[in-house]
Amino acid sequence: MTLSQQLREAGEKATPGAWASDGTVSFSDRPDLPCVFDEHRMIVAQLWDDGHTDDECEANAALIVALHNSAPAMIARLRYLETENSRLREDLADSYVKLSGVSDHASDCATSSAPAITPGPCDCAVADSVRSRRINGLEVIRDVNPAIASVALLQETARAALGEPQ
Repeated sequence: MTLSQQLREAGEKATPGAWASDGTVSFSDRPDLPCVFDEHRMIVAQLWDDGHTDDECEANAALIVALHNSAPAMIARLRYLETENSRLREDLADSYVKLSGVSDHASDCATSSAPAITPGPCDCAVADSVRSRRINGLEVIRDVNPAIASVALLQETARAALGEPQ
């Protein structure tokens, strides 16, 4: 289940409509505590000040209200981004397949990971006995499709430029 689906389901179970907050509505002996209430001024929650300042309680109530009221738009945007991410991963996998020059890819090939996992360059064309040597600190692989080696070198260069572990 995606995050957008989890949030949508949680929102469907919550009190519907727009929420608001202020410290004037209370059902307890502490009318000074901020409340969150629905569009009919029915209390959804009252925030207690156990260890929190009055300002923190009011800020917490305001945050709860802001998150609830903006949840539908945020969930829609998240769903769009999840869909776009899957599409881009599929496109990336297709690009890696084309670059590899290999027509049949193993099911565990790095190009087959999309959309669940970010795909990588084809690794099913690399033989078990790949020979390599280091030139100027870079490992140069021989007996590998040049497109694979080029993509791997580009990735290694990009990781180094970003300061990511090799």
